[in-house]
Amino acid sequence: MTKLSFLVTCFNKQEYLQSFETIAREVLQSNDVEIVIVDDASTDSSASKLKDLASELLGITLIRHSTNLGSAAARNTALAHAHSDFVFFWDVDDSIHFKSILNLLDLGQRYDLDIIGGQFQVGGGKDTKSRSEEYTSELQSRQYLVC
Repeated sequence: MTKLSFLVTCFNKQEYLQSFETIAREVLQSNDVEIVIVDDASTDSSASKLKDLASELLGITLIRHSTNLGSAAARNTALAHAHSDFVFFWDVDDSIHFKSILNLLDLGQRYDLDIIGGQFQVGGGKDTKSRSEEYTSELQSRQYLVC
C-alpha cells in the first residue's frame, strides 16, 4: 500500500507548473508515494501541461473536472482517489519541503498517530504567519503530533 498520497488541486495556475514539476519529480523518487492531481476545469494551459506531466511520470493520477467546482470539491475528488493511510494537501502554487513531510510521516508511523500536523508559513518577511497553534487547540480529542 502507498504510504503517502499528495493531493494536488489546480485551477488556472500555469505559471506555477514548472516549479511544481520540479518538486513532483523529487517526491516521486521516494517509494510508496503517489500524487493525485485534480484540475478543476482550468481554462488556461494548466490542463494540457498536467496531462503531459502525468503521462511522463509514473505515480501521478490526473482527474479533470468538466466544470469548476471549487477548491473543496477538488480536494474531495482527490481524496476519493487516494490509496494511502496518510494524505498531504498540496496546491500547485505551494512550495513544500519534501524531506520534512517524510520526517512527519515517519513520526506518525512510529507513534501510530491518527493526525500529523506541521507548522507552515504563508508569505515571507514581515508577512510570515505561523498557524500551528490554531490546529493544536482544534485537535485536542485526537492523538496527534504538531511539530
